[in-house]
Amino acid sequence: MDTQTQVLLIATAGTLLAAVIPSILNYFTSRQIREADERKQQREMVTKLALENWKQSAELMGKSGRAGQISPLDVFIVHMAKTAEIAFDPTTNETNIDERLSRVDSMIAVMTERADRLTKEARNRVT
Repeated sequence: MDTQTQVLLIATAGTLLAAVIPSILNYFTSRQIREADERKQQREMVTKLALENWKQSAELMGKSGRAGQISPLDVFIVHMAKTAEIAFDPTTNETNIDERLSRVDSMIAVMTERADRLTKEARNRVT
């Protein structure tokens, strides 16, 4: 192979690399942006659904005439987020969904107990 052919091959390889490397980087960047947008949309959806659920619960409690305390909105948001996480997880199936939802129930119980305690402490400070 003569020198001119080698130079031509090196130039061609350099040009190909100059085109391929940015394309690969652009692909990964656009994929990260798309995934971030999907997570943002999911968070927005979960928050809206939790807010609607919280409003309906408050309205039903008010209409029922029963005295009671509704959990704070953050408890509803976490419940909805964790439930959606389980529902959209492709590894969730009929054999593991009960265990996964039980963990969500345990988490919500802890949050509810904490909210109740903080509410009681706040009421005691006011009186």
